[in-house]
Amino acid sequence: MSTSFVEATLSQIFKERDGQNFVGGMAYYGRKLCKGAAWVGVALSALYIIYAFLCLPAQGYNTITGFNQVASTITGTTVATDSVFNYVVFALMIVFVAYLSIGGIRRVTKFTDGAVAVMAVVYIGTVLVLIAINFQLIPLFFYAVFTEAFAPNAIFGGAFGVALQQGIKRGLMSNEAGQGTISMAAATSNAKHPCEQGNVQSLGVFFDTIVICTPTAFVVVMAHLWLGDGGEAFMALDKLPKFVSSADFLVGNAVVPSMIVTVIVSVCFALFALTTLVGFLSFTDICAKRISNNKVFIWAIKICCLAIICFGVLANFAGLDLSALWNLSDLANIMMVYINIPLLYVGLPLVLRTYKHYNKNAKYMQCIDEKQKYNYKLKKLIARADTSGHNEKIDNKIAALNSKLAHAERYIKDHKTDGWQFTSKVVGVDVPV
Repeated sequence: MSTSFVEATLSQIFKERDGQNFVGGMAYYGRKLCKGAAWVGVALSALYIIYAFLCLPAQGYNTITGFNQVASTITGTTVATDSVFNYVVFALMIVFVAYLSIGGIRRVTKFTDGAVAVMAVVYIGTVLVLIAINFQLIPLFFYAVFTEAFAPNAIFGGAFGVALQQGIKRGLMSNEAGQGTISMAAATSNAKHPCEQGNVQSLGVFFDTIVICTPTAFVVVMAHLWLGDGGEAFMALDKLPKFVSSADFLVGNAVVPSMIVTVIVSVCFALFALTTLVGFLSFTDICAKRISNNKVFIWAIKICCLAIICFGVLANFAGLDLSALWNLSDLANIMMVYINIPLLYVGLPLVLRTYKHYNKNAKYMQCIDEKQKYNYKLKKLIARADTSGHNEKIDNKIAALNSKLAHAERYIKDHKTDGWQFTSKVVGVDVPV
């Protein structure tokens, strides 16, 4: 969470205007932290593009896998990998991704903001229901975690190292903290203060890792399908089928609820992969523009991204072993961390200075926000009273809001300074306003 806070804050400090939007991220703060060396920005942008190229095949494959699972569940049969259905989904996915990519960052964020929020709520709600109806298995989860974690063969036999390694890799895949990849999304925010976005980004790490991933682990461990006669078959399954099988076990023998749960989980899985795919293309476009404003070059990068997605999906349809795609993604994640973390240490003094300024003026900024909020509510209440007539309830609300507004205005007046806004003077670098 701390690394995410630092990189998000740096992204806000060093973001730049691109028309009506802000752009930034590792390539931008990396260049400024290296004394404005243009080659650093170009190198970091190129690095991200390579990173995206390595990750795109896996995310395209995951999107198709999710929708394939949905079709298999609804039809009650196994949909072949090279079926007409999968080709249709593939074609629609490419057209949709291309449409969003061409539309720029605004079109992308409009889609991802809505899709991510809805699928996260639906997914978490579904998983929590599964845990609740199987509450008697919750002790099994803690027993399995603690006995396996502290078993002698886990600590001394190398299993602990493997678990730690997998935990780090999947953690990076989940929240991307410290990679610098999510910093481009942080830079697009029109936050009043860089630390506000840092707080949001830190909270995102918590939600990704704890709120999303922990309930997922509960479902798999509580089902404990790796034990017993079908253990080997379960372990041979891919990631999504493992989770779906665990969810089916927790649902029980009811066919309809089991089907609904499987469909919901599979759709969420596909949408998670799809939004990640769209994000990669959008951020790759930003990095391409950081390297050159030449339209031919920018379009060439977009076409390469789409071609690599097609490669990943078509290779899967052809029956090729794509297990190495996860290894490529892990390599790309670690590669980004090794480059980004040193930059975060270099920029840490600026972040600490910014954080000190934020804490000093947080109450003042809060009162300014409250003043705007109270004024808005007062206008609505007064307009309502003028239309429908005054009554005791409305008058009491107006009086309460007036009291709160007066308190906020009094604090603003008593503590007003010229240095409350975050400007270039705070950190000694140019800050867009």
